[in-house]
Amino acid sequence: MTEHPVHEAPRPEWHQTAFTVPPAHQADRIPDTLAYVVRPSPARAIGAGLGFGFAWSVLMSVAWWFRLDAPDAALATALTLVFGVVLFGGFMALFMTIGGPLLACDEHGVWLRSRKFPVRALWLPWEAVRGMRLKRWGGDRALCVEPFDSHAGRGGALTALEHAQSRLMVGTRLTMSTLIADRPTPELIAAIAHYSRGRIHVQG
Repeated sequence: MTEHPVHEAPRPEWHQTAFTVPPAHQADRIPDTLAYVVRPSPARAIGAGLGFGFAWSVLMSVAWWFRLDAPDAALATALTLVFGVVLFGGFMALFMTIGGPLLACDEHGVWLRSRKFPVRALWLPWEAVRGMRLKRWGGDRALCVEPFDSHAGRGGALTALEHAQSRLMVGTRLTMSTLIADRPTPELIAAIAHYSRGRIHVQG
C-alpha cells in the first residue's frame, strides 16, 4: 500500500514571523514634533486654578466660622480668600501649564505624562495600549489610558503617590485632564481613533 504525503495548509504569516511590540520608555518631556499634539491652554489652566483656589477657600472659611468668634472668623475668611484664590489658584495654574505638552500621538504610538509634577513622559506604542476612555470626575473629563503592562510608567515614590491618587479618583493610573487641554475633547478622541487605526479600543 502506497502512503501519500500529507500536505499541511500554509500557516498564516503572523504564525511564521514573530512580532515584537516596541518597548515603552520614559523621558523628561513629551516631544512636540508628532503629528497631533495637545498642550495646556493657559486661559483654561488659570480658570481651573482659580476655581480650585476658590473652592478650597470656601471650605476653609466655613471651618473658621465654626472655630472662631465672628470678628476673628471674618478676618480669617478674608485672608483665606486672598490666599486661596491668588496664591493657591495661581500655583495650580502654573502647576498645570509647565512641563510641555499633555499628550502627543502619531501612527506609531502615544506620549502622555506618567507623572504630572515633576513631569515625567511615557511613550507607549499602540500595540502596548489596551484602550482609552473618558471618565468624568468633578468638573473634569479625564482621558484614562490602560496599558497592557501594569508596570508601564511606574518609578519612584512621587509617581506611586500620584498613581494611587489617580486610581482612587478615576480608577486608573495614567490619565490626561481634558479640562485644561487646548484641543476640544471630540477632536482629541477622533485623533486617537485615527492614528491608532483600530489597534486599541477608544471609548468617548
